[in-house]
Amino acid sequence: MLLTDIPSKFNNPFGYAAGVPYISSPVPATTGTPGRAALDTGFPPLNFQPRGAGGIPPFGQDINGLMFQTTGWARWLAAGGAIFYDAAFATAIGGYPKNCVLQSTFYPGLLWRSLVDNNTSDPDSALATGWARASRATLSADTIFYVSPAGSNTNNGLTALTPFQTIQFAIDTLTRFYDLNNFQVTIQLADGTYPAGATISNLVGQGSKYLIINGNISTPANVVVQGTINSGNTTGVTIQYFRFSTTGSIGQALAASGGVLNSGQGMDFGPSLGGQGSHIYANGGTIQVGFNYTISGGANAHFQIFNSGKILLTPTPITVTLTGTPAFTGAFCTVNQLGNFNGAGGLVTVGSATGPRYSLDNFSFIFTGSGGSATFFPGNVAGTNFGHGSVYN
Repeated sequence: MLLTDIPSKFNNPFGYAAGVPYISSPVPATTGTPGRAALDTGFPPLNFQPRGAGGIPPFGQDINGLMFQTTGWARWLAAGGAIFYDAAFATAIGGYPKNCVLQSTFYPGLLWRSLVDNNTSDPDSALATGWARASRATLSADTIFYVSPAGSNTNNGLTALTPFQTIQFAIDTLTRFYDLNNFQVTIQLADGTYPAGATISNLVGQGSKYLIINGNISTPANVVVQGTINSGNTTGVTIQYFRFSTTGSIGQALAASGGVLNSGQGMDFGPSLGGQGSHIYANGGTIQVGFNYTISGGANAHFQIFNSGKILLTPTPITVTLTGTPAFTGAFCTVNQLGNFNGAGGLVTVGSATGPRYSLDNFSFIFTGSGGSATFFPGNVAGTNFGHGSVYN
């Protein structure tokens, strides 16, 4: 067969302009009307008998209807139309065959390939089995994904009425199914409490745009995250307009274990109850603090930096408002193991805290931009430089 043997396409299905009396959809099974065609038996024996012997000619409506349906599908496929999962159809045929390709209903542009024969599983379901992603959905505009404690991880997250339930599921959906194509993605959190945070990694096509995790702009305290938001290996994540109140054995709030994470507008750092809990934790990654914020609860440390991690304040002074005299049992700022705190822009604190102001050790560095002022950080106990190559300036 030659490429030139390709037949002409149907611009319209056969009989598309036929009036209602002249076309009928094929019925699934034989009916009581003599001579009518059906999908189970086709054209009945009466259509094959001479009229003189009681035969009935085929109904033109049946032929028009059958041709309309078959040429309609031929037209759809010739146009590259997508095929979506159909539960009733899957059951009727005993399941989709191995290597067939279906388009996702939830994520436009995402294709699924069946790994097994007789596959009745819905590939868009969180419980799907026997399917593999054959392509990614590619964003064509800035996009908002919605998350709500009242949502469901079986939703598509694309509207406020169909939100995901967890932040991590929203992140995992982006990681697994989407090419961001250098468009802005915002994960919009509805009011409520989120028992878990999320680790962000391996975003495809992020480009120069930031991933934003956004709470309530007018009332940030209405959105409470009790877990850790960790940048993972991702560069370019901004959090804004919500409150941390973390629990668990570690209890970190904002963490960078790699990549770069930005603390944005309207943030409130409540209590971090873990024994090693801290509000802003850089362990090998970088956290940039660019806006004024509130501290409404204590922790082991507010700033905690390890393993060549960095915390950077922006070039302009950052105002931190402390409410209720939070306690920092380790130190307000703890820097160790080649950690680096750069506060050159200045730190203005309103309110007071208890605990040591800072703790510095093991070839680490705190730059206050104030000539090493002993009261740069809040607290009621003097800070300590344990030495070992460390500098407080």
